[in-house]
Amino acid sequence: MAQIEEQVRVANWMVFLIGIWLILAPFFTWYTEVTSAMWSSIITGALLVVLSLVEALKPSFYLPVSSLYIVIGFWLVLSPLLAGFSDVLSATLVHFGMGIIVLALGIGSIIGMRTQA
Repeated sequence: MAQIEEQVRVANWMVFLIGIWLILAPFFTWYTEVTSAMWSSIITGALLVVLSLVEALKPSFYLPVSSLYIVIGFWLVLSPLLAGFSDVLSATLVHFGMGIIVLALGIGSIIGMRTQA
């Protein structure tokens, strides 16, 4: 049981780091001129940071927080198409790549904690 809780904790901190990266990515991968991509990255990154801190402070919130990770992961994957910046390769790669990872971490956290119960 403790091993699964530790894996969920590690996944949570990975989401925290992804959130920090998403906040900084527009400035390091040069897509600040594409407003929709920049704000999508900054807002979703900030949401991930806040949610990961909530889950770190209140582990009993793993289910709603991990469910929101999945929603945010889907947004990150689909946002280049939905927000109209799929022609900006750096923004698309950042959003898609981080979205897939956030989706996997959210799903993995839910499955791991459910198998523990």
